[in-house]
Amino acid sequence: MSLRTRLAAAGFAVALGLAPYAAPAQATAPTFVLPAAGSVCAVSNDSARQAADWLAAYWKDHKAQIGGGQLADAIIGMSASDSHPDVVAEMVAKLKTEEYPTYGAGPAGKSIIAVAAAGEDPTNFGGRNLLTLLKDAVADEGPQSINNLPYVILGYLRTGEKVPAALIDRAVTLQDKGGSWGYVESWKNPPAFKTDPDSSGVMISALAGLKQSGQGGDKVSTALDKALTWAKGAKTPGGYWDNYSPVNTTAMILQGYTAAGRTDADALKFLRAQQKLTGTGALSNVLDGKESNLMGTTQGLVALAEDSLLTVTLDKGCGAPSEPSSPASSADPSPSASQGQSTGGQSSSQQSTGGASTATATTSTDNGGRPMPETGR
Repeated sequence: MSLRTRLAAAGFAVALGLAPYAAPAQATAPTFVLPAAGSVCAVSNDSARQAADWLAAYWKDHKAQIGGGQLADAIIGMSASDSHPDVVAEMVAKLKTEEYPTYGAGPAGKSIIAVAAAGEDPTNFGGRNLLTLLKDAVADEGPQSINNLPYVILGYLRTGEKVPAALIDRAVTLQDKGGSWGYVESWKNPPAFKTDPDSSGVMISALAGLKQSGQGGDKVSTALDKALTWAKGAKTPGGYWDNYSPVNTTAMILQGYTAAGRTDADALKFLRAQQKLTGTGALSNVLDGKESNLMGTTQGLVALAEDSLLTVTLDKGCGAPSEPSSPASSADPSPSASQGQSTGGQSSSQQSTGGASTATATTSTDNGGRPMPETGR
């Protein structure tokens, strides 16, 4: 783990444990407290810088096509790089005009992560209080699916709010006995549990934040230990975690490792080797892919910067726009729904583990055309 991330994690724990929200006079909204960031800039990390340079160039050519969860991912990833603050500002300005944060608890939670990462106030963002949107959505929707739940928890944590006990209980209840999270493939006879490594990786970040903030007690610590044991055993001999997109999945789990104070040199080496294959600084979203991919790059950037969704924060003092360190636009992919843009409308029923309830999730497709749950991602 980099010094920057160690300092950021320590600052986050202090911010939540010792400096809870204090309501200002004649105001009902809590005072915004940004988790403390460290002093080492991620731009000193060549792999993060190259990915950020590619993303900055891609944004300038395709900003009209980037929106929703894809835009939130881009803000988070660029913030992790501590570079191109001008581009982050443009992305944030666009998110302020979008309805994405109002689309439910998952999108509200992910929007909060993005806004906090960019150094903005989630309780006063473009005339909206994203924390209120999150709370209202949680109340309206009831039990959260595994696709959205970790982003919801992280949304509370990134605003310094206490996470409702019901959400913590659900996170623990939905964990499979093997330590992962996923869903039951109810169309199979008999129904079979299917691990979702991506959501499991984000949930590790959420549990790490709960543990650091002193919430959930022993049950959270136990669940986190089980999840880390699962992740260690699930990694392939090639140093990555397999799923629809091994690059994205590996990045999600690496973020969880960082949040939990762990490192995995083999997995980071895998991501950086995959980055070199595109020749642009970007990441693909398929194993050994050579085509630059927006979703792969935005979600991979946080891991390349050795940061996490729990602590990622743009250090604007680091980030004067830099000269691209690779031909960022030379292999520019055309924007499409296959790069993580939600297609919406198609739904699939997924039964939650633990037998608690049945959750319905909207699906979209990844770059290979395979169905995947639409989440806060």
